Amino acid sequence: MLRWECEKKDVIHAIMIAELKPSIRLFGDLYPWIWELESDGEYFASEYFSGDSDRPQLSITPKSWLYLQDPVQIAAFDCEFNFVSEDRNPLKAEVPVSKWFKLPKKMVMEDVKEHCIFLLKEVEDCESKHGKAQAISKIDTLLGTRERNTLLNIIAILCKEAKLDPTTTSKTAEHIVATGDKMGVNIGQTTVRDVLKKIPDALRTRMK
Repeated sequence: MLRWECEKKDVIHAIMIAELKPSIRLFGDLYPWIWELESDGEYFASEYFSGDSDRPQLSITPKSWLYLQDPVQIAAFDCEFNFVSEDRNPLKAEVPVSKWFKLPKKMVMEDVKEHCIFLLKEVEDCESKHGKAQAISKIDTLLGTRERNTLLNIIAILCKEAKLDPTTTSKTAEHIVATGDKMGVNIGQTTVRDVLKKIPDALRTRMK
């Protein structure tokens, strides 16, 4: 967090949206899983070779660090992991046996803090993508300039309606984060401050 000049909430948020993937070293046999496509277009996990008496259970012993996959939010600042993979970005539509494994026991954020690390390549890739100085707090969405400015103007209007001053970024960010916590919405205070700092420039693009 000191390296990236961000807060713990920002790192947790990045983990929960799979922008930053922790790794874990597991020993012993793991059972590979495949993903099947449901009629509604969603994938669900189906255990490989399970329930088939004609074929033995197939297990694999991974020889490398595994990336936690598919975080599922269960609280404002917590998520649950059930799957790992040797690949950082395994596709559900392409499921070789070596891609997906079921964790022996589901993991939540406290388990991640205790048992997981960030591989150096993960850190370097994040810094390369977002800039070393605030790699996590400056994660941007893929918005066009016009759409981003429109959303920033909307935020400015809502701040004024709520009697919040977007120019006092720290105080307003603290209020927004606290309100978000009550709603179960996980947003880091540094992230909110960075957004608020962009409002003055966005307002100038629409001022008459």
